Amino acid sequence: MHFAKRSIPGRKTFRVLRLHQTSLQVAVVLGLTTLYILTFQTLFERTGPVVAALVTIPVAAAGSYFGVRAGVLSSFVGIILSAFLLSRFEGTVAGWLIAGWAGNLMLIAAGVATGITRKKIVDQTRIEDELLFRERFLALVGMA
Repeated sequence: MHFAKRSIPGRKTFRVLRLHQTSLQVAVVLGLTTLYILTFQTLFERTGPVVAALVTIPVAAAGSYFGVRAGVLSSFVGIILSAFLLSRFEGTVAGWLIAGWAGNLMLIAAGVATGITRKKIVDQTRIEDELLFRERFLALVGMA
């Protein structure tokens, strides 16, 4: 993890936290998934099956760190994980997969949406950096 200082003409200088290390990003996703698994029973006893919606947090993290493919893959893993955890208390895995079809579709949509958002942010940052480089180049050429 490091802070990158970015300067955009006409705007204030700001610091951006960049998570460049893939291992750190994987650790964050696995940590969120582990937290979901460890707190599932307690939250299920208090709120009921609605706690399965919290699987969206690690899915969104995976999509935002690694893109659309990882978001979709993690959503399918999350669907199976949630069905398995719910079946420990009532019903079967297949029953929860069928009963939760709408939530499962929303989970897949969340994985795709965060992956697309990540791609758009990366593309926008790349374009801003290119424009900044060109502006500096033109300023240097004008000085000669």
